[in-house]
Amino acid sequence: MNLRTIAALSLSTSALLSTAVSHAQDAGVAAAPTAPALSLDDGTLWFEAESVEDTVAGARVDRGYYLKSWVRVWGRLPADSAVVFTYSQNGRQLARVRCTVDIPGFDRDPAFAHVRIGNCYDRAALITVTGDIQVEIKTVNGQTDAETVLATRTVNVQRVAQVAGGVPPTALPDNYYVSHHGRIIDSVLFWQSYNHNDEFAWSYVDHGIGGSLVGMLVAFNADDTISDPVIADFSVRCQVNGQPFTTEGSPIPANTSNVRSTRLHRSYLPPGSTGGTAIQVMRYVHMQVQMPFRSTHLRDHPGRWTCDLRSNGKNVRRWAWTVAANGALEPHAEQRAGLNLGPRAILVETTIPADGGLDERTNPAEVRAGGFYGRPWTSDIARTQAAAVPAIGQPYLPHEPYRPGRPAAAASGARAGRRRR
Repeated sequence: MNLRTIAALSLSTSALLSTAVSHAQDAGVAAAPTAPALSLDDGTLWFEAESVEDTVAGARVDRGYYLKSWVRVWGRLPADSAVVFTYSQNGRQLARVRCTVDIPGFDRDPAFAHVRIGNCYDRAALITVTGDIQVEIKTVNGQTDAETVLATRTVNVQRVAQVAGGVPPTALPDNYYVSHHGRIIDSVLFWQSYNHNDEFAWSYVDHGIGGSLVGMLVAFNADDTISDPVIADFSVRCQVNGQPFTTEGSPIPANTSNVRSTRLHRSYLPPGSTGGTAIQVMRYVHMQVQMPFRSTHLRDHPGRWTCDLRSNGKNVRRWAWTVAANGALEPHAEQRAGLNLGPRAILVETTIPADGGLDERTNPAEVRAGGFYGRPWTSDIARTQAAAVPAIGQPYLPHEPYRPGRPAAAASGARAGRRRR
């Protein structure tokens, strides 16, 4: 097998504490550090599909795709341990991929132990089916070969037909991609320790949020030409207990960086074309937004927080969470039911406006099915938030293979197909 493991591409080297221990320390309560049990980090899990083609008798032939994964696991494992991903559909195994983990050195404090894998894939583990694919994720101990099943998640794989321009045009192999629509309300607030001398107080995703800064993870789907102007105008407006919240010397709000991003091109024949093609672009983005306050402000202002992510005079997201009287951030009900985000991170309530201008496509059905790649919602608040996600645009790019003599298909979505070649 042609197996490659590229460890930890832009994955966090985040300090690892259980949420309960982290909250206790942040509130000034002593807590003895202990290594967390092996568990999946739901917040940093990510999948992508890589299309594969071959050439037969001079023609390009579709061979399907292989899946790539990024994962972090809380807990301690020895060297030579691995994570195994088993992909199946309707009970039939499609592929199995094993990658050796990268183990950061946290011997000074076992509570920070974790392992991670970035860009784990096997080119030979080809899959040809689309739709919902179940993924069993388990660890294998490098000393004992003991296996621990961490979770089963679901990835939704779609495909897009391609055509090359010319007279006549030529059908090309399909492009395959993983839908991330289900992550649109998977908004994670993360912060540093309130103790500036804490040597383990690293950022949850390690993208420039250091010291006492606070970040928020936001997911969306938009064409580059739609999202870039909206992102450039980002600002954040917050309230605490219904009152506007501003502080002297607050950090510059809304600095952004991509944690993960996948971009898909579709080449198609526009209506009336005799051979020239147009390009339609779709992009899924998992982005970090810097918040306009510090972790000390969270601790010192208990109550109900709401923050609006804004652009061009409109709200594009509304987030809400609660800070307890002792200054600890209250974990979301989903975290109490097993959602694991690790240290100093909480899932926040998320509202998606229908006319914010950031989201070009949504799929409410995927959101209702669950977050974090199909983890079913267990709380009423999460189910309510999921049910409120508006339907925007067409969820997927159309799969309409080119056939000689067939009329050209229009692009899906009101803002697609602007560029020609």
